[in-house]
Amino acid sequence: MNDLIDVFCARDAPAVRAVLPAGAPRAAFDTVRDVSAAVLDLLEDLLPEDEYANGDGLTDTVWPAVPWPGCLVPAEHPWSTGPWVYELHPAVLAGLAGTPLPELLARHPYGRPLPVGTTAALGPLTALARRAADAGERLFYDVAPRGPAAG
Repeated sequence: MNDLIDVFCARDAPAVRAVLPAGAPRAAFDTVRDVSAAVLDLLEDLLPEDEYANGDGLTDTVWPAVPWPGCLVPAEHPWSTGPWVYELHPAVLAGLAGTPLPELLARHPYGRPLPVGTTAALGPLTALARRAADAGERLFYDVAPRGPAAG
């Protein structure tokens, strides 16, 4: 997956829903912008899987707020147009906030190259996680359509 995503902290899912779809979360919340989705995939390797319930680090789909319509998604349905926002599991927040970057990188499986930009992205992500933990907030990520009109 080569999508760019925004990772941000907010009080809770209702606070995130309050700004969508009228605006992007990056305009309303403390955000690390344009992170490679490959970096989030890497967190599954760096943070022990048994720390989060479903093994992929997600706890909830925050947006779209409407249920998934099934296999055939109409063209104008929120699930086909985005944005899509997910909450990261509290164990991901705790792992990022409480693990020094060198220790986090040392957990990377041998023989697998780090995705491009990983080290550069993990520093700001761990700092964001620390700010979120200190403020009693949660971590979310936003996958939004990118194009000339996207901001």
